[in-house]
Amino acid sequence: MTVRLTINRLVVDDVDIPAESISEFQNRVETALAGHVQEVGATGFAQSLHAGRRIDGGSISLSSDAGPDDIAQQIGDAVFRGITT
Repeated sequence: MTVRLTINRLVVDDVDIPAESISEFQNRVETALAGHVQEVGATGFAQSLHAGRRIDGGSISLSSDAGPDDIAQQIGDAVFRGITT
């Protein structure tokens, strides 16, 4: 199965990501999300995704010492929830 997901806009409020780190952060989010791809076969996609509608992954809560990998993983998890529920 081939899965192609395009994220046109990702809103991350109250997280300071320096401009020079955005590409690296994007790669971390993609890696975190890719870790869920095998799960899609078991859960299937949300009906709203089949219809091409906007999805909402919900919100995440970060501790004050959360690093880029922690933040990216939580975002990947939230996006996965959004495309499968």
